[in-house]
Amino acid sequence: PTNPRWVAKPTVAYLWARTVRCKACRATVPLLKTRWLAKKDNKRVLLRMRPNDDGTGVVFGINANVPQHRGNAAQRREHDTRIGDGTMSRAGAICPCCPTIMTSEDLRLESLAGRFGEVMTGVVVDGPDGKEYRLPTNLDLDVTARAKTELTAYFDGIPFSAPTESIPLGGSRQAGGSPFTTPLYGLDQWIKLFTPRQSISLAVLVKHTRNLKCQPEFLQYRDSIQEALFGLLATAISKVADRGSSLCTWTIDRITIRNTFARFALSISWDFAESVPVVDASGGYPGAIEWAADYLEHTAKFATTAPIPRVIKNSAVTGKEVGYDVLLTDPPYYDAIPYSDLMDFFYVWLRRTLHGLSPELDQAFVEPLSPKWNHDANDGELIDDSSRFGGDKEASKRNYEAGMARAFGACHGALSPDGRLVVVFAHKHPDAWETLVAAIIRAGFVVDGSWPIQTEIRNRTRALSSAALSSSVWLVCRKRDPKVRPGWDTAVLSGCGPSGTPASAGRTSCGPRPGRRWSPTAVTRWLRRLRRRVMR
Repeated sequence: PTNPRWVAKPTVAYLWARTVRCKACRATVPLLKTRWLAKKDNKRVLLRMRPNDDGTGVVFGINANVPQHRGNAAQRREHDTRIGDGTMSRAGAICPCCPTIMTSEDLRLESLAGRFGEVMTGVVVDGPDGKEYRLPTNLDLDVTARAKTELTAYFDGIPFSAPTESIPLGGSRQAGGSPFTTPLYGLDQWIKLFTPRQSISLAVLVKHTRNLKCQPEFLQYRDSIQEALFGLLATAISKVADRGSSLCTWTIDRITIRNTFARFALSISWDFAESVPVVDASGGYPGAIEWAADYLEHTAKFATTAPIPRVIKNSAVTGKEVGYDVLLTDPPYYDAIPYSDLMDFFYVWLRRTLHGLSPELDQAFVEPLSPKWNHDANDGELIDDSSRFGGDKEASKRNYEAGMARAFGACHGALSPDGRLVVVFAHKHPDAWETLVAAIIRAGFVVDGSWPIQTEIRNRTRALSSAALSSSVWLVCRKRDPKVRPGWDTAVLSGCGPSGTPASAGRTSCGPRPGRRWSPTAVTRWLRRLRRRVMR
C-alpha cells in the first residue's frame, strides 16, 4: 500500500492497427478509424500520433487526461470527433506524413498483394483504479515477432493441422452479398483471421484439451461425462476464438473488447484489439470456463424437475411422427444471414478439438467445413444464396420456396387436425415475406394470426444508426380446408372496396372481399396499394 509502483498490473488487451505504405511518400500509414482509447465521463484517453523525424512513419503517444470541451452537447461531440480523428474516412486512408489519400481500391489492391502489415499502438492494463493505457515495450514487440516464426510448430500433433480451409464466398461481396468483406482484402482462409499469437493460443488450448484423454483423473469419469466435459471445453475454446480474432475491436465507451460476431457478418477491422487468453478478463479462457459453469448451474435448477427432452438430428423434410398439437419453427431468414458460412468460424476449431472422441462426432465433423446445400440429394441448408446456384438468383429463390414448402408439408403431415404451426420470421424485404407465405400456402396452411414480438436487442451493433428490425413476427397457421384452394383475387388487383364496389365510387377503403383466399403476390400488391392510399 505504501509503494504502489510494485502493484501488479496485468495486461488486458493489446491494441493494433493494420498498416499500408503511402503510394506517394512511401511512409507506413496506420489505419485507424479513431484515436480515442476511452471516452467516458470519468475517463478520456486519446492516442497521440505525429510523423517521425525522417518521415517514414509515425510516433505514438498517450494522453491519459483529455479535458472536456466547454460548450453544448453538439459542440462537445464535434470537438471530440475532430481531435480523435484517425487516418480512415469514407474516402480511404489519409497519410499523416503527406496529404495523399489511399482510396478503398488502393487499400484492397495492397492487401491482395500481401503488403498489409500491423503495428501495436498501445497496451491496456488493469490498474488499481481501473483500466490504464501504456505504449508497447520492446518485450511486447519481440514476443509478437517471435510468434510468427513458431506458429507452424504449435500445430504439430493437432488433427488436420492449422485451419487453412477457405472462407466461403457465399456471403461475400465477391458473390453478390455483403456480410463478408474479409475476402476482399486477402483474408480468405480462417487462419488468416487470427494473428500468429492468437493462433498459437488457440492451438495450445486445443492440444491440452485433447490431452485430457491421457489424464488418469479424467478417465475415472464414465464416457458420457467425459463427452459432456469435452463439449463444454470445446465451447469455451469457441468463446476464446470469438473474442480472440483480428476482427475484434476495442469499445471506447464500455472499455472492453467487442467480439468477432457483433453482428452476423465478417467485416474487416482496420484497428483491432488482441485479448489475453490467460487472464480472467474479456476474452480470457478462465472467463469462458466460468460461463460454462454458470450454464450448468443455471440449468441444474430446473433439469431435475423438467421432463427429459428428446433431441433428434434430422432433415426438416423427412417424415415425422404424427399427432402433434403444436410445431414451432424459426426457419432461416431468406437471404439475411449466411448461417453455415458463419458457423465455419467455430467449426474448424471444434473439428480439431473433438476429433477421435467418438465415432458419432467424427461422422458429424467428417467434412472440412459445415454442410451447405447438397444438389445431388436436393437437401441441406436452406437459404437464398445465389452463389450456390451459379449466380442464378431466380433459381436460388425458387429453391428456397420449394424447400420451405417441403419442410412445411412435413409439418402439415405431423400435426393433428386441430394443430397449429407457429413460424417465427423477420425481414424487411417484401420478396422474403412473399416467398415465405407462398411456401406456407403450398404446404396446405392458412395464417390464422400474427404476433409481432420485440425480440431484438435495441443497442446491438446492427441497430446502431440504421433502420434495423426490432420485432420478429410469429405467424400462427392452421390446416386449410382441403376443399378450398388458393387463387387470385381480382378485386385486389382492380382496387375495389370490400364489397366489390370500385373504390373510386365514393368508398375510401380498399380491402379484400370476405371469405376470399389470396395469393402472396396479391397480398403484397394490396399492401402497397393501401400504403399509397394512406400516404395520399
